[in-house]
Amino acid sequence: MEKTLLGKIIAAILAVFISGFPEFVKKVYRKIPDELKEKLAIIIDVVEKVKEFVDSPIADIVTAAIPGNADDEFKEWLRKVLPDIIERYKNSTAFNPEHDMASELTAKLTGVGKGQAAITAEVAYQNK
Repeated sequence: MEKTLLGKIIAAILAVFISGFPEFVKKVYRKIPDELKEKLAIIIDVVEKVKEFVDSPIADIVTAAIPGNADDEFKEWLRKVLPDIIERYKNSTAFNPEHDMASELTAKLTGVGKGQAAITAEVAYQNK
């Protein structure tokens, strides 16, 4: 099946975006403050561990998921926000519930909008 002119234009735009995405990710990551990079790394670790333990009771997930080297204030913050987020994503039919969870945690941590939080979380995943 031959592409229409519009299809060819969209394909060309996507090809340019895809080819430039790795450099975009590196550029964005360099601009993230070190303190936020540390917390993003913890968020990514927590989300990955939540994914591993999603069938366990929520209290066990929170206890097992938070790395021992996270500061106490950040641990308390995670303990407050995780149960609600875990409950919403436990039976999620989202395309990638782990990235959705990481984006939501990033939005809550930083106060940025969902779109920017999703990009920031993706950048953290790409630079892990």
